[in-house]
Amino acid sequence: MVREANKGDLNQLLRLYTHLHEEGIPDDEMKLEKVWSAILADMNHHIIVNEINGRIVSSCVCYYSEFDQKRKTICLYRKCCYRY
Repeated sequence: MVREANKGDLNQLLRLYTHLHEEGIPDDEMKLEKVWSAILADMNHHIIVNEINGRIVSSCVCYYSEFDQKRKTICLYRKCCYRY
């Protein structure tokens, strides 16, 4: 199922990113929660996840912004990660 990430997805996303980038999860849990809450509250920042059997197997991060006088919205940043 493809959906937008929610507050409860942080740990699964961190494990996914660790698998893909072979770096450890930062130790500062309070800072992680603070940053995660700020990302989820930002109406221009969207993280889309794909779940299979309740497990996040891929994600795509998009950051949108108004670009010109016509108020067109564009995706300024997009990064996708997959693990099957």
